[in-house]
Amino acid sequence: MTAMPAPQGNWTPALPAALQAAEDARYAAMLAGDVGALARLLCDDLAYTHSNGQTDDKRAYLDGIGQGRIRYLRCAREAALCLHGAAHALVRGIVRLEGVFHGRPLAVRIHYLAVWVQRAGEWQLSAWSSTRLPDPGD
Repeated sequence: MTAMPAPQGNWTPALPAALQAAEDARYAAMLAGDVGALARLLCDDLAYTHSNGQTDDKRAYLDGIGQGRIRYLRCAREAALCLHGAAHALVRGIVRLEGVFHGRPLAVRIHYLAVWVQRAGEWQLSAWSSTRLPDPGD
């Protein structure tokens, strides 16, 4: 089973409250297919790299969700560590995702690195990169 390593250096398992709220809101918007809410949580220069290596900009990612090519049915976060400053944060973690990706069922467990920036006092996702992990039983 692949697990998150123990926090080292300045990495902490506690996210600042406003960042945790933004993360929670993003996952809720993904599950609801709410592209309006997602648009507010994503930077205009977003680079979103899926676990299959495909990278979307903000428009392509939102279009994929809005047009049903990407549909999230379940997002279960297993662990996360955060390294943050006043206006930026790196969050790395493990999440299990279930849904439909380009018409095919999707059930993956991934390790991700999310880059968040604070703009106009609000946290926005600037970049996401993920890698598929083996299932715990593998």
